Amino acid sequence: MEELTLLIPALLYLNNNGGKEVVKKGINDFYDWFKDRLSKRGKEKLETLKAKPTDKSVQKELSEAVDEAKDYKAISAQDLKSRLEALFNLLKVEDPEWLKESQSKIKKNTINITGNKNTIFQDVNNSQIHVGDKVQGSKSSLNIGNISSGRDTNIKQNTDE
Repeated sequence: MEELTLLIPALLYLNNNGGKEVVKKGINDFYDWFKDRLSKRGKEKLETLKAKPTDKSVQKELSEAVDEAKDYKAISAQDLKSRLEALFNLLKVEDPEWLKESQSKIKKNTINITGNKNTIFQDVNNSQIHVGDKVQGSKSSLNIGNISSGRDTNIKQNTDE
C-alpha cells in the first residue's frame, strides 16, 4: 500500500512525537474515519501499527487489510489517497520542521549491489553530478544533469581511452 508513506508520519506524530493540537485533531479525525472502514483484523493491525509505525511486518499486514477493504468497497482507493494527501499537507503546513525531521528518521532503504566500482546516488534533486574515474589510462565519466521529480534527465556516459 503506497499510502503507508503518508500514514506513517501521521502515526508517529500521534505517538507524542509532534505537539501541535490542530495536527493531532486532523490525524485523529482521519484515524477514526479509517479505522471505521477496516475489518476487525484490519483494526487490530492499525492499532498495532499505531504503536509501532516502523514495523515492516505490521505495515505489510495492514496493507493487506486495506486491500481487502478496497475489494469489499469499504474504502475507495481515491478517497483514501485524497484524505491521506490532505493529512500530509496539514503536517507540511502546520508543523514542517517536525515533518522534515521525522522523514529523515524513518527513511530506510535496502539496496543490493554486485560487482566492482559501483556508485550509488540517493535523494538527488535539482543537482549536477559528475562522476569521473581513471582506470589504467582510460577515463570514464557519467554526467547527470538537473535531476528532479517528473522531469527528464540528461544522462550521458563517456569513455575516453
